[in-house]
Amino acid sequence: MQLAVIALLLSLTFFPANAQGDFTLEGCRAMARSVFSAEMQREQISQSAAFRQQLLKKMITPDVSAFAYGAYLSEVPDPTAAFEYAFDVSPAPHERLKAGLFLSQRIYDGGEYRLKKEEIRLDRDIEEQKAEESLLQIDNLVDEVFFGIILVHKGLQALETQREIVSLAWNDVQSLVGEGKFLKKDLLQAEMALIDVETRIEELRAEEHRYRRILSELLGQEIGADDRLVDPVCDDQGEEFTDPAFLQLDLQEAKIELTRDLSRTAALPKVRLFGSVGYGKPGLNFFENRFDWFGGVGLLLQVPITVWRDHAREEKILQIESDRLRIYRNNLQKKRDIIKAAHSGEIYRYETLENRQIILLEKKGQIRQQMEILLREGEVSLSDYLAALGEETAAKIKLQLYAIHKTKETIKRNRMLVNHSNYSEK
Repeated sequence: MQLAVIALLLSLTFFPANAQGDFTLEGCRAMARSVFSAEMQREQISQSAAFRQQLLKKMITPDVSAFAYGAYLSEVPDPTAAFEYAFDVSPAPHERLKAGLFLSQRIYDGGEYRLKKEEIRLDRDIEEQKAEESLLQIDNLVDEVFFGIILVHKGLQALETQREIVSLAWNDVQSLVGEGKFLKKDLLQAEMALIDVETRIEELRAEEHRYRRILSELLGQEIGADDRLVDPVCDDQGEEFTDPAFLQLDLQEAKIELTRDLSRTAALPKVRLFGSVGYGKPGLNFFENRFDWFGGVGLLLQVPITVWRDHAREEKILQIESDRLRIYRNNLQKKRDIIKAAHSGEIYRYETLENRQIILLEKKGQIRQQMEILLREGEVSLSDYLAALGEETAAKIKLQLYAIHKTKETIKRNRMLVNHSNYSEK
């Protein structure tokens, strides 16, 4: 056997493939967000809020409306009927024809405009956090597929190295069988070992192809077999990740307080300036039977007495909603703590397995080397050596899988999301 070649193959670390492009985890997340129109969603939310702010300005700008009406009265006032003796008075017209403009301007609203403007901002922020929560779920889906490809690729690299070694062994045994140094059953065993490795390689290649197809759809770009995915690192950069679910709760608490202020404002007196100008028959002089200009101006004070009762009831509703929101936040935090503990436990488990696997891999390597020496001396069969080689390869795959799983769990713990859809805002 070509021991030098075998030793060289075993000593090499896994080679990165010659790739047409390198894709990082963060880059894939950004591409997926683009496919799912992240920027467009933000822009639409912002535009909607801006248009609502423009509509709200009608509360502080003059309200102008045009009016026109026509009517015929069967009876009109007759001033001569109030006196015993008749006077020569022009009769009031039966026709009523008028048109004009009515102007109204709110002078004092108790702060309602300012509070409604703040309400629009809070609604915008809540919608943005809902969109971000949805996009983060897309990020998590990208993570699952990305790590799936990494894990499969690591397994492929280890198996391809094993296939090279088994293939060399099969070639050597094939030539040595003719010399009588090996039996035909040794050749069959080597051939079966080669077929087994190639079968496992094809299975992993099919699995990798499936993952790459899913990732291509997520990114909106073809991810070919030659494109390399860069091994991710732990997502620990000192910046604390804030779950959008809790940001939404903060905004909803602020909105409850804002609704309470709006309810209080609705119960305050309102002052409005009004005026009108028009042209019609008759004008302001009821007894003048001709078309004329008319106008008027005044102040209107409104005291919403019945709203006081409604405000007290709404206060009770808002207090219940605030208590309900606080209970929900506590439950959500408990759920988050449980999930975080689960991820931390997985990280610890994979760290332990990884440390143990390093020792095991070293031992498997020593056994494989010893079996190689014994095979050369004719003290063990080829199948024993191939079994030791397979165990060493399996140990290498496990070691890399543990490392990738640990990184994956760390990222999941640091970017953990909890479900916020169970809470429906009133």
